[in-house]
Amino acid sequence: MRVLLTVDCIYELRREANMTQFELAEILHVSHQAVSKWERLESLPDITMLPLLAETFNITVDELLKGEREAQTERSEEKTKVEVFVGDIVIDKIDQAKVALKELENVQDILESIAPLTKPKVFEEIIEGVNIDLEGISGFLPFLGAEALEEIIHKVIEEGDLNKVDEGMYPFLKAEHKDMLIDYYIAEEKEWDEIEDIYPFLSANQQEKLMEHFMSHWMKDELEGLYPFMTLELRNSLIDLVITRGEYEMIESLIPFLNAEQKDKVIDHAKEEGVKKRVMENWAPFLNQKQLKKLLFDNL
Repeated sequence: MRVLLTVDCIYELRREANMTQFELAEILHVSHQAVSKWERLESLPDITMLPLLAETFNITVDELLKGEREAQTERSEEKTKVEVFVGDIVIDKIDQAKVALKELENVQDILESIAPLTKPKVFEEIIEGVNIDLEGISGFLPFLGAEALEEIIHKVIEEGDLNKVDEGMYPFLKAEHKDMLIDYYIAEEKEWDEIEDIYPFLSANQQEKLMEHFMSHWMKDELEGLYPFMTLELRNSLIDLVITRGEYEMIESLIPFLNAEQKDKVIDHAKEEGVKKRVMENWAPFLNQKQLKKLLFDNL
């Protein structure tokens, strides 16, 4: 579900009603600057505005939230329930709103729609005790306070279904949650494309744990993707591992990130082990003159 108010809805509805911003502002008891900001998507109206907006434009609150205008004959009991729910929030009858919410279909969609329009404390109170589907929950995570957020994340962790932790949750995870995710990724042998989104949110120690796992299992694609983000110590460890395993073809993807000392080391070992010229010639654009001479002298 998308919030209609974020896609030029008010502008289109106002134009359709042949109203000026000043006229709409007067009806809503707000400034015309507020209406202008809504139409430019610089801000959103508070949820208390929804019933009056719906009445002004002769649509239902449900249509505002769903972003769909329907024929009058199609307006159902469900839409009336949505209006009751929003109306209870508007008049600050939160306990009644919680009861009304239980009567609605598509509860999570409705919560996602009202989240940007509702004060955080009110929203947290509304969702208290609601059985939320953890998949797709990231739509309203930014609107939760720390305590409510912590409760939801703990629920995900406790259920053990960590694949439900999607990228929208990463900025809100605590260190212990990330530790559990890393252990899960390692146990499940997840590939780099399944992990790369969370990587920037990990601490140095957590990143190192992942890299050491990839090295110990020789997960080549993952190591190539992670190399630019490795510490110098880990880079040196990987270079040693590449040399030990004789995986010199991998150097082509790593060499843009090697320092001079690492390049010298790779060249020396490649020469000693008789690595083919076709493999080493791909390194040439990233070598200095001294390294090029060393490479060419013994490979003429």
